Amino acid sequence: MRYRKASPQLDVFSMLSHEQAVTQAVEGINKLSKVIDWELFREELEPVLGYAQRDWSKGGRPPIDPVLMFKVLVLQKFHGLSDEACEFQIRDLFSFMIFLGLHPWDAIPDARTIWDFKQALEWDGRDGARRLFERFDQILTEGGLIGRKGSIVDASFVEVPRQRNNRKENEQIKEGERPEGFEEGSAKERQKDCDARWAKKNNETHYGYKNHVKVDAKKKLVTKYETTGANVHDSQVFDKLVDENDEAVLADSAYLSEEAREHLLECNCQDFIQLKGYRNHTLSEEDKKRNKLRSQIRVRVEHVFGRMSQLAVDRLRTIRKLCLCVLPGLAKGRPLFRLRLSVFGESLGQADDYMKINSVEAFLVSCPLPEPLVLSFYGGVRTVLKRDAMFICVTADNRLQGFAPGPAHERAEREIREIISPFLEGRDPSAWTSFDFKGDLELTKTYRAVEIAVMDLMARFEGCPLSDIAGGAKRDRIKLYGSAGMYMEPERFAEEAVAIAGMGFSAYKMRPARGPDADLETVRQMRAAAGPDVGLMIDAHSWWRMGDKTYSLETILGLANAMAEFAPTWLEEPLPPEDHEAYARLKDAAKFPIATGEHEPDEGGFMDLFDKGCADFIQMDVCCQGGFAMGNRIFEKVKEHGLRFAFHSWGTNLEVLAAAHLGVCWEEDVVEWLEFPCYSNDGRPGMYPFPAADEILREPLAMEDGYLVLPDGPGLGIEVDESIVEKYPFIPGPWSYFKIDSPPETVAVTGDHSVKWVEGEQPS
Repeated sequence: MRYRKASPQLDVFSMLSHEQAVTQAVEGINKLSKVIDWELFREELEPVLGYAQRDWSKGGRPPIDPVLMFKVLVLQKFHGLSDEACEFQIRDLFSFMIFLGLHPWDAIPDARTIWDFKQALEWDGRDGARRLFERFDQILTEGGLIGRKGSIVDASFVEVPRQRNNRKENEQIKEGERPEGFEEGSAKERQKDCDARWAKKNNETHYGYKNHVKVDAKKKLVTKYETTGANVHDSQVFDKLVDENDEAVLADSAYLSEEAREHLLECNCQDFIQLKGYRNHTLSEEDKKRNKLRSQIRVRVEHVFGRMSQLAVDRLRTIRKLCLCVLPGLAKGRPLFRLRLSVFGESLGQADDYMKINSVEAFLVSCPLPEPLVLSFYGGVRTVLKRDAMFICVTADNRLQGFAPGPAHERAEREIREIISPFLEGRDPSAWTSFDFKGDLELTKTYRAVEIAVMDLMARFEGCPLSDIAGGAKRDRIKLYGSAGMYMEPERFAEEAVAIAGMGFSAYKMRPARGPDADLETVRQMRAAAGPDVGLMIDAHSWWRMGDKTYSLETILGLANAMAEFAPTWLEEPLPPEDHEAYARLKDAAKFPIATGEHEPDEGGFMDLFDKGCADFIQMDVCCQGGFAMGNRIFEKVKEHGLRFAFHSWGTNLEVLAAAHLGVCWEEDVVEWLEFPCYSNDGRPGMYPFPAADEILREPLAMEDGYLVLPDGPGLGIEVDESIVEKYPFIPGPWSYFKIDSPPETVAVTGDHSVKWVEGEQPS
């Protein structure tokens, strides 16, 4: 047997070809060179290191290019490497060489050279580190990555190991003196910290330093910093952080003083410092609202401190090293370089390895109805006992959390607890697109709901709306329709249509199924009552095909064409969802749009809808059918075929909000409608009471002129209220069941999406 051997290719052209292939394939730090001109740092590096002033004619080995060494430190801190490991990886990885502009035949900086370079920067007495930081800041500002429209000022403790000095030594250190034996360069001096100080806050003692920073409010980039002992009050460095380049400044109440306000006036800067109440001078309700709004923006600086803490900045030993912690990639702590990496909007490989998933939890809640709701339909009776909901919480090791709605049934909760959570624990959340459960369709669907929570976590971490992670918002709002009534008399449907329109919705969806004649009369009365400008969606929910009293295709076609006189927006799922051939025939013959999709089992089912031409409106539920990634692929097909999309969302406000973040990433002529379930909470018009639907979010959704306006905060933009888990404990069992007259049959369902109940005994 003969085998072809790989022939050696050591010529320059083959090497260049290999280099090109690696450059195209690599994901990660090489992308930085697209946004940063590293040569811009040369004018700062050479004076700091004394390279330009040294007389090389007197001999000595010339140093390695300082810009190259600077890039070596960027690599080192980006990947969290020791000096030795960094040397090895430069020799071993072609991608490292490409980033550094090296070839295999070039001299490679060894571990000692890397260490010496860091020491030269670290011990420079000309504030070279700060000048490099300021240069980096200038580059980003000129590149438009820092807008300076608003800044956030705050401070954080940096803990260091507590000293074991005697009383006399502590007194001398406190007075700024150097105790005997602490001389510069001595062994004892290297083990002691003479710059750290004690401080007390909220009855907790801290020993170390304070990192005072100013952060760009939009991009979360640190634009200025000061480092002091822990005992220095936040307000004492306010004037050093805020300057005439700032248009507006947000800060907590620790900065509230006449001096701070005078400084803001001098800088012609708007004052958004948190107000503080005093005894006999409590804050007004208006002041409390202002504070709440400011805190929603100001919280972004906590993400900065969280990342710095996560990257071990809170373990520095001396103030000389601490001053370098804010310089990208130079100090032992390595925080801010990674902070800056997060703003470029592209996957940067190892850039996000600082955050790991700690846990994934799914919480089920139940709201039992005061009395079972019994609804008669054509051929049987439906009884509603309760409503269930699920929310998913993904927690990272830096305590940040991401949330998402989930399929509200016990199987999904068990899958998340037993399979998905152990699978994700310890993984980098930025790599969510690489996670999958191939071969298990139902498990994959459940994971795609979890994936939304992971994306929310990343968006909160980056300080951007979830829509930015989902694809990038093209608009800030999405059109809603109110969804409510089921199996009522025509007169009650007409009343509800008027009431829903009165709530600000431009369209109303209902569920008939009282027989062909009654369904037609219902649509007639709704149109007469609501007027010509209110959209009417008729949702048969495939219930026209239950039991012996099934509407035939001919009956459905005749009914649809008779309803066309009243200009409904669409007729939804009048046939079994799997019968695509029948849908294609109905769509060709119907005089107004047909909608379907919310019961498709997989992506292949949706593709078949497109191929066969089954509908005018395609529907999907992001938390039950495939998440954001699949949603975007379906939207692309909707656009390609000239159709329209409408979200199915029959759960809580969390579901509505999550779907909206995906929907606004597309134009309205592609993603047109978002379903808003109307429940009779607090006496409002609606289906039945389901208080958890509203209470799951700490703030109400913002609606204007029939549109949901997305919040602009990080992630979902609104916080989930986890207390509903205790308030509405989960009740096992189906939430609803159908009793069909002929043939006698009971079908119990669970979850928000009519998943058949299989976990326990069906009700009799």
